[in-house]
Amino acid sequence: HKHKTRQFSNMRGGFFLCFFLFIITSLSFLTTISTSTVTDTLTSKQILKTNQTLESLQGSFVLGFFSGTYSNLYLAIWYKNIPDTVVWVANRDNPLQNSTDSFLKITDDGNIVLLNSSSVSDNNNNNIVWSSNQTNAKNQVLVLQLLDTGNLVLKESNGNDTTKYLWQSFDYPTDTLLPSMSIGWNFDKNTEKHLTSWKNTGKDPSSGDYSFKIDFHGLPEVFLWYDDTIVYRSGPWNGERLSGVPYTSSMVLDLSSNEHGVNYSFSFGSNSIYSRLIVSSHGQLRSLTWDQSSKIWK
Repeated sequence: HKHKTRQFSNMRGGFFLCFFLFIITSLSFLTTISTSTVTDTLTSKQILKTNQTLESLQGSFVLGFFSGTYSNLYLAIWYKNIPDTVVWVANRDNPLQNSTDSFLKITDDGNIVLLNSSSVSDNNNNNIVWSSNQTNAKNQVLVLQLLDTGNLVLKESNGNDTTKYLWQSFDYPTDTLLPSMSIGWNFDKNTEKHLTSWKNTGKDPSSGDYSFKIDFHGLPEVFLWYDDTIVYRSGPWNGERLSGVPYTSSMVLDLSSNEHGVNYSFSFGSNSIYSRLIVSSHGQLRSLTWDQSSKIWK
C-alpha cells in the first residue's frame, strides 16, 4: 500500500510538473503573440494596439507585437502556424517601452508610425519610435495590408498594382529572406537591401554583427560579413547559380543585373512560402524549409 501511495505521489508530482511546464510555456508564448486579430488591413482611421494583430488573408502570416529582452516591445511579422519564427522586425534597434499606450497608425502625410503615446491624435515627433519615412503619399486614401507572401505594404485603398506600393517591408529586410523577396542594389535610387543578424538567438532582434550583402563590382557575388571582415563568399554568378554554392534541384536561385540594379532572390519549385534564408547571430547562413510532418525546420 505504501509502495502504491508513493508511486501515485510520484505520478501526481510528475503530472503537476508537466502541467506547470505547459503553463509556463504557454505564458511565454503568449507574451510574444498578441491576442486580438483585426483583419489583414489597417485603414487610416484605425490604429493597431499592442494587443491586436493583422493576419494575412489566407492565414499564413501575422503582424503584431512581441516582447523581447527587458520587456522591450517590437512590431514584427511571424508565421501564424509555426511557433516563435519571426521573419521581420520594424523597430529592431528602437524598442517600445510602454506596452499599454503604444500603437501603430497611418499619418495624414502618408507614413506608417509607431507611437509610444496614449493619444491617437498626438503626432509629436518625440513619441515616434519608428516611421516608414516615405514622403510621396499626401492627400491619398491609404491602407496598410499584410500579404500572404509575408510582405507588409502601404498602398492606395483601391490600388492593386504591386509596382505602385508606396512602401513595403520587403524593401527593409532584417535577418530573413523569404521567397519573392530580394536583396541587392537599386542604382536609380542609390539604395541597398541586405540581411543583418539578430544580436542573439533569444529575444534580442537588434542589429547583430553579421550581414549578408551583394557586391556588384565585377561579376556579382554575395558576401557574409562579420563587421568589416569577409567571412564567406558565394563565388561569382555564372549565369545559372553562384559558383561556390552547392547545387540543389529543389531551390531556384536568381540573380538579375542591369543598368538599374542588381538583385538576388530564391524560390522553390513547390512555391512553398514556408521556406526562408536567414543569417544567424552565430554567423551561419541557413536555408530552411518547414517540414509539416515532423514540425521542424530542415
